[in-house]
Amino acid sequence: MGLRWLVLTLFFGSFSIISLAQPESSPKPAKPTKEEKRAKRRADRYAATVDSSTIKRVDSVSFFRRLKRISNRNKLLGKAYKAIIREPSYGQGAEAKRNVLAPYKAYINRPIRDIEVEVLDALGYSLGNPQKKPVNWLERSGNRLHHTTQAWVIRERLLFRSGDLVNPLRLYESERLLRDLQFIFDAKIEISAVPGSDSVDILVRAQDVWSLTGGLAFDLDNQSGSARIRESNFLGTAHRLEYEQRYQPDSLRKFSTLMTYIVPNFGRTYISATAYYHNRQGDVSSGLTVNRPFYSPIARYAGGL
Repeated sequence: MGLRWLVLTLFFGSFSIISLAQPESSPKPAKPTKEEKRAKRRADRYAATVDSSTIKRVDSVSFFRRLKRISNRNKLLGKAYKAIIREPSYGQGAEAKRNVLAPYKAYINRPIRDIEVEVLDALGYSLGNPQKKPVNWLERSGNRLHHTTQAWVIRERLLFRSGDLVNPLRLYESERLLRDLQFIFDAKIEISAVPGSDSVDILVRAQDVWSLTGGLAFDLDNQSGSARIRESNFLGTAHRLEYEQRYQPDSLRKFSTLMTYIVPNFGRTYISATAYYHNRQGDVSSGLTVNRPFYSPIARYAGGL
């Protein structure tokens, strides 16, 4: 009996000590405000979009290497290659994505004070080397003939404005959209803090490509041929003008004319319009089409007429 009483005393005594040692329950945390909830939802959407997005870049390194080997066989071709071709450098998948987003994440939700746009000519310049300048007559002459993209064209492609809060995804998408333009070789968006303020300034730098192209075709069998010319950045406005003339000697009407004029973006709407006139050996057609593509994951709607 005495031993049993001793065991029960030790058991309940230990239980009491353990109970007394338990910390008091902490008070319930305060409910987050509406602004805090909105900020968390924005951060969650941004993180989900970044994690699910991928960078799809065309690997053209091997192509440029083959082209460079061919140009090295001829002195004239070698000079033309150095004057015209700029070999691209692409990152490696997820690592490139992290490198691109990293400079923006440090400034997330900070207000944008000013946006500056700088556009380099097509020949002899490099975004990666600001000190690089045209060094021969071919580059200088080509730049004189080329209409540099106007600054307002670049601004209309940006997914942010002065006064907006920094959103890394919008900055990244803006840079990608600029690179995808036919008349832009490369683009880079740089961000810097304003001294003595929580605002930031943004510098948008882009480099043109030679936008005037054309071609000739001739068929010896039936003596037919065609000539075409395309300007993908008409007067630096991003408008595209295409003209083609065809010749068919065995037809009643020997000549055909095809003309197209494209306005790729009205303001910041990403709505494009295409006007065309086709006269195929007397069969005339003309019209106007309007559409808005899914240009980015940020886009909410698309359509066409």
